[in-house]
Amino acid sequence: MIRRRLAVLALAGTAALTLFAPTSQAATKPAAAPAPVSSLAACHHADTPTQTAGWIHGQGRVDSPCSQSIDVFLQRWRGFYWENVSIRSFQAPGSAIASWSCGGSGYYDYQTVVNWRDGQGVPHNAISAQVRLGC
Repeated sequence: MIRRRLAVLALAGTAALTLFAPTSQAATKPAAAPAPVSSLAACHHADTPTQTAGWIHGQGRVDSPCSQSIDVFLQRWRGFYWENVSIRSFQAPGSAIASWSCGGSGYYDYQTVVNWRDGQGVPHNAISAQVRLGC
């Protein structure tokens, strides 16, 4: 009986330590989520960000027959979260480029995210590959 209670206490203590212990995953950048598998996802594209002199660009494209209001986000990884550095909206089909003047120095990981809602109002997104760029 005592042995069983000690075992339960040991398991509870281990669970509490595991719950509150810092993990290396807290600072790990989450992987890009896969695009939803549907006929709508085939219309929506998030291009990998590119760079020109002092600017970072993320392009979102939507092919026909899809026709929704679209938001294109250019994001950079800030160590614990994705920061929206530029947002552009447009009416699909078509494309838009979210650009950001990245004055200063340093290297960051960037990605492009295209957001839209389907016919029932459910939000979806397409996320580009991540790329490390410096300014």
